[in-house]
Amino acid sequence: MPFFSLKTSCCIGLEVQAHEIRFIQLKKLKRTYRLEQAIREQIPAGILLEGKISDWQRLSSMMAEWVRLLNWQGLQAAILLPSSLVRMQQIQVSAALKDQAIENEIEAQVRRDLPGMHEALSMDYTVLSRDANGADIFFSVTRQDYLAKYIDCVNAAGLRVKIADIDIYALTRFMQAALSLSLQQGEIGAMTFVTKEMTRLIIFNRDVIIFHHDWNATDFLTQWRAAMQLAMSTFATQVIQHFYYYGPSAYFDMIMNDALMTAAHTEHCTKLFDFLQIGSMVDAAFMTENAPYLAAVCGAAMREVPKW
Repeated sequence: MPFFSLKTSCCIGLEVQAHEIRFIQLKKLKRTYRLEQAIREQIPAGILLEGKISDWQRLSSMMAEWVRLLNWQGLQAAILLPSSLVRMQQIQVSAALKDQAIENEIEAQVRRDLPGMHEALSMDYTVLSRDANGADIFFSVTRQDYLAKYIDCVNAAGLRVKIADIDIYALTRFMQAALSLSLQQGEIGAMTFVTKEMTRLIIFNRDVIIFHHDWNATDFLTQWRAAMQLAMSTFATQVIQHFYYYGPSAYFDMIMNDALMTAAHTEHCTKLFDFLQIGSMVDAAFMTENAPYLAAVCGAAMREVPKW
């Protein structure tokens, strides 16, 4: 399944962060989406420990209150996993391999890279290309036990999980929609997304993310240059044609005046949710203040849902 697909819509996007839970409800229209609900709520201490959900019952009870209040019982949901809990990699396998054999190769690769990893894995993959020399596979894997508990937690709250997404893919999907962006085969795009707490650099092509790096919002330009230099050293043959930015204008000006910025096309996105219709239940002032924190979870709600 393409990681950036926009074909059909989940209704509810759901993200759990260190101190809060975020919900987005979208309705798919003919040419766009309508934003029906947008929620950020603080969660009590102890529900998350070291970046992972630990108190599943309390979290489920908290979500169930919103499901009941907003009459969301039985609606489809897309849940977000942080990229820190997902291993993503590109490998080449024999072109003759079928689905199960490809999954076996992926699992073997992960076990080789992480020899202490003995837990069961959940995985997703997409075939980027296939010819006589082999098939290029991009995969993502996470611990099956954690994902199963996450799905059970959300289902117990009254929603129906239909897809598990990755935060960096959901954010990139959202920005592609917001900017009407469609990369051509072989083109490389880069995005810097800045909030008060964190800066995120994502470099991607038409199919997958090829590099990502997060850092705390301090000493912006030094950190941004270090991340770009790391990306360039890792993927020396990749040339960035398009650069997209969201955040303070002063930081954008710094980037534009830096020697590392060589992209032919640059764009500063200042209004994230203008491409959506905004429903009557959504407060405009709330969206203005909270837009950057809701972008990824909105991208999750836009993810294609497979037919299970």
